[in-house]
Amino acid sequence: MVEKSKQRLAERVVQAISASTTMVELWERLEELAVGCGQPADILNGWLDGFLEKVSSEYGLEEEHSDSDTMRDLAQDPGEPVSEAAMELLLEERQEVVGEIVAILHGPQENNASSTPTLKIKKLHTDARVPQRATEGATGLDLFAYIKEEGGRVILDEKPKLVGTGIAIEVPKAYDVQIRPRSGLSSKGIMVALGTVDSDYRGEVMVTMYTLGPNSRFEVKHGDRIAQLVVGKLADLPIEEAEDLSRTERGPQGHGSTGIA
Repeated sequence: MVEKSKQRLAERVVQAISASTTMVELWERLEELAVGCGQPADILNGWLDGFLEKVSSEYGLEEEHSDSDTMRDLAQDPGEPVSEAAMELLLEERQEVVGEIVAILHGPQENNASSTPTLKIKKLHTDARVPQRATEGATGLDLFAYIKEEGGRVILDEKPKLVGTGIAIEVPKAYDVQIRPRSGLSSKGIMVALGTVDSDYRGEVMVTMYTLGPNSRFEVKHGDRIAQLVVGKLADLPIEEAEDLSRTERGPQGHGSTGIA
């Protein structure tokens, strides 16, 4: 089982190399692959530093860098000699490189529980509240309103308003976080627009709220539970343009085509 797992991983690394024309493209694919294996996105940084040292030595590019961070920046700039040389050496030593990457991605996976991706929360204010589950079996994490202006309260009506939470989050690559309504508020006609927090967003998490019905009002106070976060793992499916789609019994029949009862 272990050997088959390594073989599948090696095939994916080869695909990543074959699909990349620059180091920046390759590195993005390898980071996604690392996260997909349950590893931190930066787990290959040490390997990259060693590989780039070899590149600079074999191609006489030592003068191009003074430290590993500089070398990484140069390698990820398609116009730099370091980047071109890195891709050239990578293709020359593909088999060896694939083995090294597989060993890093597969090895820690067996015994390193700390490599599990985490949802990082940053308080933008000291008194902001970290999202939390109301019960052990809850799928969503409660989000709390952070309202210091306007007397610590906002009056909602049918026009959507943004309500702050006082936090920012870092979503691991290959995951996303959805903002969803709370059933208790929805039953009262207090709505939350569905939203997605992408893995590269670092701003404050904002919740779009409004009421149903004309002349309806609802007061949201600082610290109220206003929505929930639900974490999902992405299915990174490739996009393929097609002239035809497979036929089904339903075909193009859409809204209401299956009836109500």
